[in-house]
Amino acid sequence: WVRICDRGADIYEFMLSCQVIQHQFVVRASQNRCLIDPVTRQRQGYLLSTARTLPSLGTTTLTLRARANQAEREVTLSLAATQITIGAPSRPGIRPDQQPPITCWVVRVWEANPPAGVKPLEWILLTDQPVTCLADALRVMRLYATRWFIEEFHKALKSGLGAERLQLQHAHRLWAAIAIFSVVALRLLDVRELARLFPDAPPQVAGLDPLELDVLRLNHPHPIETVRDVILAIGRLGGHLNRTNDGLPGWHTLWRGMLKLRTWVDGVRMAHKLNNFG
Repeated sequence: WVRICDRGADIYEFMLSCQVIQHQFVVRASQNRCLIDPVTRQRQGYLLSTARTLPSLGTTTLTLRARANQAEREVTLSLAATQITIGAPSRPGIRPDQQPPITCWVVRVWEANPPAGVKPLEWILLTDQPVTCLADALRVMRLYATRWFIEEFHKALKSGLGAERLQLQHAHRLWAAIAIFSVVALRLLDVRELARLFPDAPPQVAGLDPLELDVLRLNHPHPIETVRDVILAIGRLGGHLNRTNDGLPGWHTLWRGMLKLRTWVDGVRMAHKLNNFG
């Protein structure tokens, strides 16, 4: 397991617990932590300033997804890395020398030449995975770059399917429900990502089976000729207005639309069985 976390997880105890349970981690740093010599435990500087003086190992390109007031753009990023030892922080009733230091690697990812008026991207990442070359640094950077995709999955699971609204009183039932919900959430996420990445691809690329696509076409007022048309049609079933400036349907709308589509498809299959039976 690799735990990929934003700055909120830059906590000494969290990283130490990962080492105890043998989980790897990639954590974006937020604290300017004290660095020490692993043998003498003497102070050797601070994390952020040390990371920002490292020489570049090389560059790569990355497409940043669109955000509020920021269009999608491709950036050229430099990468640097070194091994460090983080000293234990002070805690109430516990001195720093009473807790073990954490030896790990720091990977700095930064945009050296951003466009005018744009805040440059910078990630300072802590990881327990060895980083000795550009390929290692790229692997860690790409792991962290998947974090937003994991967040979208949780949005689909929680906002769309309402996993947090379940009122189950036993853990094993909750696990079973979330396991089923996770499969559905991944399907919703897949459809939405396909519509974002390949909006003009044929509708069959969206992952619906032929019967689902036929039923969707019968209940949609406009032709369905692309993947984008598919997601807008599903969203319309869930209450999306499909106006020009509305963007893609949200998770809750997608879930309602997909649920209605599945109900109709099940009805068609039952009618077909009844006709055969008659």
